Amino acid sequence: MTNWLGRLTARERILLGSAVVIAAICLVFMIVVPKLKQARSDAEARLTTAIDADERSIIGADGAAYEAGRLVPAALPISQQRQVMIDAAANRGLAVSRLQSPDDSSILFQFEHVSSPALFDWLEDLERLLGQEPVRATVEASESGGVRASVEFHVGATS
Repeated sequence: MTNWLGRLTARERILLGSAVVIAAICLVFMIVVPKLKQARSDAEARLTTAIDADERSIIGADGAAYEAGRLVPAALPISQQRQVMIDAAANRGLAVSRLQSPDDSSILFQFEHVSSPALFDWLEDLERLLGQEPVRATVEASESGGVRASVEFHVGATS
């Protein structure tokens, strides 16, 4: 084999090397790239499945009724609605400073220092998941740059 390569001219060696490089590139595109595309689509499918499972765990009701992409609040007991609200706050990174339940149908969340975008995203999550809107809310700027908020909901009731 080395004798044969040694007999080739420089031009023939360059052509042979170019052919080997082109063949290697073709092999990469025929074998490696499709596998990478398949791995990427599998990862996207796993991500979608994980997101769906996370949303179901936030809602906390596997057998709950859904209507137009949101949980029907009447399908959940009041205690489970409260838990969904608490879990949604935790998923948004909101630290609940105080949680009060003056009676069986209301719940009051108090936050000492949270970012306002996270607070309003949480309120949007509750609207999307449970159809809940706050009955009363107080939001004040805190000294450390965030906001101090107090938000009251009537559970079991939708707006």
